Amino acid sequence: MACSASALRTVSCRVKLANPRSHPTSPLTNSLLPFKLSNPSLAGSLKLRSAPSLCSSFSLSKRSFTCKSQAHPSDSARPSNVQELHVYEMNERDRGSPAYLRLSQKSVNSLGDLVPFSNKLYTGDLQKRVGITAGICVLIENKPEKKGDRYEAIYSFYFGDYGHISVQGAYLTYETTYLAVTGGSGVFEGAYGQVKLQQIVFPFKLFYTFYLKGIKELPEELLGKPVEPNPSVEPSPAAKACEPSATIANFTN
Repeated sequence: MACSASALRTVSCRVKLANPRSHPTSPLTNSLLPFKLSNPSLAGSLKLRSAPSLCSSFSLSKRSFTCKSQAHPSDSARPSNVQELHVYEMNERDRGSPAYLRLSQKSVNSLGDLVPFSNKLYTGDLQKRVGITAGICVLIENKPEKKGDRYEAIYSFYFGDYGHISVQGAYLTYETTYLAVTGGSGVFEGAYGQVKLQQIVFPFKLFYTFYLKGIKELPEELLGKPVEPNPSVEPSPAAKACEPSATIANFTN
């Protein structure tokens, strides 16, 4: 008991609060506390900061700021009309295309096989050589019941000085499909939309119809009336021979 009484005296001495007269209660302190303190000495000991320092710690800068839209600054000025562009892709068996890379190491076309390719490109009326296609297809699924394959394709259409168009999407060897137009350069800068791919004689004759948005009016020499797709279509002799009158400026070869 003696020890207990001594311990209690020690604790009571340590928790003894300061003389309230030596720490006068600040009206501001009481107003800042969310509750009313009955013991004025406790209120005095809880005084943390003077009003000026407290306010300064929460002061906000008066500098102004602005928010900028993340959208393309010229989106509102981009043409929204749809322009059609027709081209023929011809494999004339003189470019070593396509190259079949059988990465699956299987005897039949299988997932993962790669097919890089590059073919010649002619205007829809088959009167001018404009450039080439260049890209790669990744085999996704062999369709024996349809006697063909489904690929995922990424490739570009090159139009000499006019620039190029890039596309991506499903490439089906057995039926018509649509791919997304992902961009372009030159007169095709900012292009978006889609392109319809028609297999005429795979992989030697293909017909494309582009539905382009976001670009200015296309050059007239690219817009000849297209020849109706059929297995017997051929470019004009002059275009096939790349005569100056049957090519666009600096056509891609």
